Amino acid sequence: VTETEQGIIPMTDFPFEQYSVERHLRIGTGGGWVKPSTGYSFKNSEKNARRIVHNLKTGKRVDEGLISRKFRWYDAIFLDVLHRHNAKGPELFYTMYRKNPIQRIFAFLDDESTLTEDLQIINGFPKAPFVRSFFRKNLGL
Repeated sequence: VTETEQGIIPMTDFPFEQYSVERHLRIGTGGGWVKPSTGYSFKNSEKNARRIVHNLKTGKRVDEGLISRKFRWYDAIFLDVLHRHNAKGPELFYTMYRKNPIQRIFAFLDDESTLTEDLQIINGFPKAPFVRSFFRKNLGL
């Protein structure tokens, strides 16, 4: 190891993007561009910058298409599992990387994976804590 990275990842599903108003769009962490469950943000930021330019050129709302509800939902469930079973975090991430090809992982981290790819990733995780979190997040249990 020649260098180590250190930082604080805002692992929250707080809707930062809701604080953008009209033509004042928050970007980066303040705009909700950091993937809540992993802290992955570089490619999302690049993709969102392109989307903003496209939206401006085509007369759409500047923030249209920036945040995926599907992936935010996945993140909320994953964060709930981590919150309740924090010590299992390294094992969960290790399992995700071990059981999936890197292309699938990158597509998932970039919020570009298909439902089939999502299910393949989800299938590798232990079922019980995720099912409980699913019900907590969807039924308020």
